Amino acid sequence: MPSAPTAGYAASLLLTSQPSVAIASPVVLTDAGDHINYQMPYAAIQRFLDPNVAVVVQISTDGGVTWIAAPSYTLTFVGAHVTFAVANGAATQVRVQTGNYFPYATLAQATDYTVNTQRPYQDTTAFTGNVAVRNKTYTPVGQFDSNFTFKQWHFDNSILALIQAASFVGVSCVLPNSKRYEGYGYMKGDSVKNILAASNEEDVSFTVSGQFAYN
Repeated sequence: MPSAPTAGYAASLLLTSQPSVAIASPVVLTDAGDHINYQMPYAAIQRFLDPNVAVVVQISTDGGVTWIAAPSYTLTFVGAHVTFAVANGAATQVRVQTGNYFPYATLAQATDYTVNTQRPYQDTTAFTGNVAVRNKTYTPVGQFDSNFTFKQWHFDNSILALIQAASFVGVSCVLPNSKRYEGYGYMKGDSVKNILAASNEEDVSFTVSGQFAYN
């Protein structure tokens, strides 16, 4: 049975800042329960790993007494999500030993956001030799194209500064249930509305460059 809708006011929007910072001490990741997927705890400050700095992932099978290099895995830097090729034992611990992360903060003036993602499809319909068959056929081509748009009360030129500097940042759209849509990329557009009888508003667009994740 699907869960009930959640109130939007419980959501939030996070934004990273430069430069990245070295991880001071190892951080143990949270097991999703399948012993394949592990990710940085939501409250951890190291959630946004710098993709331009090498990251060392380790595992322990003896309760954290000894740690060895993790076997075959895929790392999603945004959200610090590790996916193993084969399930680990139930007692296996996984940690990020070294690497860099981007500090992040909540956009306190944000009021709403929209997550857009799409994949291009090519119409590959061909002759069928049958007048009764009129269905089209599509084939997925190319890469995913994702972007976020959000609104906030305008209070300074910080978004404009990110656009002018072409700053590489991470954005996390946090849902009321704590799950989140996240990606690294660039601020692309900034529209400020100066309204006579209301508070000033700002419409912002962000384009994802590289990894896009639902964590």
